[in-house]
Amino acid sequence: VITHKIAHMIERGMEPGTKNLSGGVFYCRVMEQVFPDFINVALVERQITRNVLSFLNKDSHVNIDYADARLEGNSVSVLRAKLDLWLSEQAEEAGVMVMPGVRVDKLLIENDQICGVVAGEDTVRSHIVIAADGVISFLAQEAGIRAKEPMKHLAVGVKSVISLPEAAMQERFGGKGTAYAVVGEATQGVAGGGFLYTNADSVSVGVVLRLDDLAAKGLVASQIHDQFLANTAIAPLLE
Repeated sequence: VITHKIAHMIERGMEPGTKNLSGGVFYCRVMEQVFPDFINVALVERQITRNVLSFLNKDSHVNIDYADARLEGNSVSVLRAKLDLWLSEQAEEAGVMVMPGVRVDKLLIENDQICGVVAGEDTVRSHIVIAADGVISFLAQEAGIRAKEPMKHLAVGVKSVISLPEAAMQERFGGKGTAYAVVGEATQGVAGGGFLYTNADSVSVGVVLRLDDLAAKGLVASQIHDQFLANTAIAPLLE
């Protein structure tokens, strides 16, 4: 039983970030309040200074393309495996004990109070527990403090990360960083949308699909993703 009066960050992956395969466009002004000069010191990919809203069908598309230097400092593209490891290092410097490679099995509840977590044969007691086990949070569900989310509140994302040389990045996207939001044929009519954004030396591209609509239409998320990448408006950006 661990009872030290110190903050513990329990991480299921062998190092922070290895279980977080996601990433995205991260609006970071709040982070600047926590980490001064966050954009320049954190492990981010590119500053987003160009936003493209794309209306897509099978054979044509219309783009609303907005580039503005004033966007600089507002958002960045990130890869979670890199950013989360950097964040954990900042936590350690602040005095947090990082415990990697530990899976939390359940919350520790005594006298109707949450007072820690159980991880295998180990117990970590705490005055406050912050569960960061995802949008579904099985820990909270099993403890009876959160109901199971209906499918209409959930979406699934499918993403590819494709390496591109700098010359191709500049030729196709220009600027410091570009983010596309795509609607229409991107999801074959399923509620959701497509996305594409530039990283330091790669492009992240994929779809987000609302689960209830995906199931109702009987479609497969990975197939929608593959067809989106093959669309005549998207494929040339990824060659």
